[in-house]
Amino acid sequence: MTTRSLSWLGLILLLGLAGAVLALQRTGRLELVSQLETARETQRRSDALRAENDRLTAAQPPPSEVERLREDRVALGRLRQEVATLREAAKGLALPAGLFPNTQKVDTAQMLRDRRRIPSEQLTNRGWKTPLDAFETVLWSAANGEVDALAQALVFDPRWSQQVEMLWARVSPTTRAEYGSVERLFAAMTIRDVPLGTAQLIHETQLKAGDHALPGPGHAFMVTTLSGADKSTRSVGLYFRPSEKGWQLLVPGSAVTKYRDQLVGKPTPPQGNPSAPE
Repeated sequence: MTTRSLSWLGLILLLGLAGAVLALQRTGRLELVSQLETARETQRRSDALRAENDRLTAAQPPPSEVERLREDRVALGRLRQEVATLREAAKGLALPAGLFPNTQKVDTAQMLRDRRRIPSEQLTNRGWKTPLDAFETVLWSAANGEVDALAQALVFDPRWSQQVEMLWARVSPTTRAEYGSVERLFAAMTIRDVPLGTAQLIHETQLKAGDHALPGPGHAFMVTTLSGADKSTRSVGLYFRPSEKGWQLLVPGSAVTKYRDQLVGKPTPPQGNPSAPE
């Protein structure tokens, strides 16, 4: 083999060796980069776990609070046991049914018929099927602030429908948004206007068509209310008419005028223009 051939062979071997070294270096570098990324990810997870651990540690109540909660739990257990014991003891003290017949449920309808005074807390929601039921339900609504129950039973004197529409248009947008309908507005004002301590039916009469603008027969009640520390009394007439919904409470023109003046002020009609019907 000539000297020239040996030189070429040595050069080829040298280049191959250099290539192998470079390949090994590249492989090693890639492994180092991968290990570095793994180490960084491990560090990030470790930092996140350490931060979460610090947060949970800070959120834990102090030892004194833990001890107080433990004592409260023990006290609650004792209290539950005492309540259970008292309930068992009360069963043994229960009185036989019928021993005191006067403790039966009060018949408010009969009390109204008998013209007896009824405390407001004994009034009940009897619905609207009969005039007497509707009468007591109106009193119950006023005593308990049941605006929606009273609003569904209100009906306005048809001669005053235009006045009612004008009143609803004149009240502020806030008032309209608060009540949603003129019936709810009048129901709320009626409730505020009828403070009840006790109520007593003092007069009842049937109405014929045409009375109080009724298109047909109706019913009227006169009720006296007693309220306040001074035991002040007040008498109010309530008029009902039948409808598909049952017996409804008629809102007379005097009530429309009164609440209109309170809400928007008394109007001043032009000279020579007749006033609205009363």
